[in-house]
Amino acid sequence: MATPATTPPRRQTPLINAGLGAGALLLGLLVIGTADTSTAAALKVLPVVDARGLAAQEAGATVLVEGRVATGQPALDAGLVVLQRQHAVGATKPGSNEIRFTWEPLPAAQQTGVPPALVIESGTGAVTLVNQDFVWRDPPRVASQPTMVVSGSTRVAGFAAGDAITVRATVVDAAQARLRAIEVFGGTHANYLRSVTGSARVPWVIGGGFALLGAALLISAFFGWRTTRL
Repeated sequence: MATPATTPPRRQTPLINAGLGAGALLLGLLVIGTADTSTAAALKVLPVVDARGLAAQEAGATVLVEGRVATGQPALDAGLVVLQRQHAVGATKPGSNEIRFTWEPLPAAQQTGVPPALVIESGTGAVTLVNQDFVWRDPPRVASQPTMVVSGSTRVAGFAAGDAITVRATVVDAAQARLRAIEVFGGTHANYLRSVTGSARVPWVIGGGFALLGAALLISAFFGWRTTRL
């Protein structure tokens, strides 16, 4: 009875490298495909206005406002005027037993740290945010974080009076300087743009790394295969 043909050991390594390379290249292209550069580009052309400049904006227009959290607003937990309650979510690091924690916002029903109307001092007057359902980006302060973090641990993050803040929002009432916030950022307008641009680059960096690894493995597989045929 004939013995089934098997791949010689010398040719197994190029085949393995080819399979791994193709997988890594495909993964890299998929990650790069998730990159969103349009948001960062759109933010760069949005008008940056203050309370006085809002008068020239129509209702529904999207604007950026840079300023500081106004004083005189009641402080909540840890002296924060506006805060988000967060909890630790654990995930096992691939290839190990190490658990890494990320801080995610608690469900909306458990959020009690956003005042009905947050007031921002824009330099030429006060601007008021009329909603509570905005996206948070890099709040400047963290409080009540436990020394030992486990899954389910909680903390608060947010802004105190006087903290720098940049808001992306739509105009509700230009005359009264009232805005509906889309996203709030803990820092200046320039820092906000750098943060958004940096986030947009992450998929390119990670995806590019996988793609380069895949290409290197495919090249190695090609030359390895040629060597086995000599």
